[in-house]
Amino acid sequence: MVQGQAAFAGANSQLYVTKAIIGLNVLVFVLTLNTNGGLGLKFSALQDWSTFGPLIDLDGSWWRLITGGFLHSGPIHIGMNMYILWMLGKSVERSLGPVRYASLYMTALLAGSMGALVAAPDAATVGASGAVFGLVGALAIAQRAHGRSMWAGGIGSLLLINLVISLTVPNISIGGHVGGFLGGLAAGWMMYEAPRTTGKKWTDFAGTAGLAVVFLIGGLWAATTWVDPIF
Repeated sequence: MVQGQAAFAGANSQLYVTKAIIGLNVLVFVLTLNTNGGLGLKFSALQDWSTFGPLIDLDGSWWRLITGGFLHSGPIHIGMNMYILWMLGKSVERSLGPVRYASLYMTALLAGSMGALVAAPDAATVGASGAVFGLVGALAIAQRAHGRSMWAGGIGSLLLINLVISLTVPNISIGGHVGGFLGGLAAGWMMYEAPRTTGKKWTDFAGTAGLAVVFLIGGLWAATTWVDPIF
């Protein structure tokens, strides 16, 4: 999707991280199905690990900001997310290599969780789409780094279509999608542009690590904005 990316990490990447992320999502989904007795998946059963402001605030369960990104509410939900993850993740992992790609993915996931909590802290939110939107943002930066428009490779059209879906289809986390995309833009800049701008190779890891901490703290802050409707 992004020409010339092999210059970063080589074209022989085996896509270990993309495959592992998809495998983990599918495994968690299957285990969740078994817990709930087949395909009759109950969304309420996912709340124990979802991105859910009230419980993060009250129980201090900060890990929900991460685990929510590996849960899905049904076969169509996970099927669409994993398909797009595979299509986009291949390009990003090949261009960055496994370690840098994993760092970018987790940063985008945390950005999506923060966005979901900023927009709707009292809604239980699950899905990898925040991180997937982050890959869209990262690819937009990668194309820019190679002197190409985000519209040339279809990334712009994909983003526009998904934003329309986010705004028109019920029960989709707009905050999660927008947050993930912005996080992917920021992390993508750190990976593709910062080393060239600063001349220092370590700025990509340091920058994404700093962003991940900011998004984690931001997500925890957003969770505390929830107000109990009774008390």
